[in-house]
Amino acid sequence: MSRTTPPRRGPAEPGGPISPYGPAGFRVEAEAEAVPEARRRVVSVVRGWELPLPEGTYDDLELLASELITNAVRYSGAACAVAVRWTGERVRVEVSDTIPVRPRPRRAAVEAEGGRGLFLVESLSAAWGTTPDPAGKTVWFELGPPEPHAAPGPRRLADQIRAVLPVADSAPHPMAPRRLRTHRAPVPQA
Repeated sequence: MSRTTPPRRGPAEPGGPISPYGPAGFRVEAEAEAVPEARRRVVSVVRGWELPLPEGTYDDLELLASELITNAVRYSGAACAVAVRWTGERVRVEVSDTIPVRPRPRRAAVEAEGGRGLFLVESLSAAWGTTPDPAGKTVWFELGPPEPHAAPGPRRLADQIRAVLPVADSAPHPMAPRRLRTHRAPVPQA
């Protein structure tokens, strides 16, 4: 199951219509170093399908694939399986791991370094979810046209983040770089 390019023709499902976008899947080892190559493989598979995707979709695809694969490797401590498929309307990425506990988005503190991955998945994907698996669970997302019942007009991610984060005080963050003032002595005239 290490194929990264889909077959040119093959059934989408047994008995289903013929599709040029066959599913692709691969295994990702339980090492943080394996994540960058895995996310590039996901993007490579989808680019190989030459789909007419909206602008920015490949960037979102890479970011969201990285989030799910990183979570699977980090929290399970074991290899995970990645599947990429075309549903006929959207690109769907599924990441299966050995932990049966389903992830939930959470509110992260303003100064927290983590805890925003699923918020990104929820914000940037057309749909996402989890399904139980005999070996653990599968977390998936889809990119493409938004759900028909979604609110009209896309909101910028920055606006969505501001809407859920608490208002920070106006004092600079203690770790923010400080601008140093320099004093220049007058240069003597010759």
